[in-house]
Amino acid sequence: MSSTQDVGQEPASLLQTVINSIDDSVLLKVAIAGVLLFVSGWLLDVGANEGVWAAIFGAWGSGLVLVGLSCYGVIWWRR
Repeated sequence: MSSTQDVGQEPASLLQTVINSIDDSVLLKVAIAGVLLFVSGWLLDVGANEGVWAAIFGAWGSGLVLVGLSCYGVIWWRR
């Protein structure tokens, strides 16, 4: 007779948990798209010196990050 309990699988790592959360959530994908837009706006400003498009990408990126994370937070809080 065994004195240890077999629970099946090892607990998921933090990285795997984060990846699974992002994969399952549309709002987190929206926030990541916002980060990518913001970074691309920064790169446009620094690299190509395109100030207008950099500002547009930065504003849209910031908005998407705020909407995605705040809505995800509200849903997470309500559950």
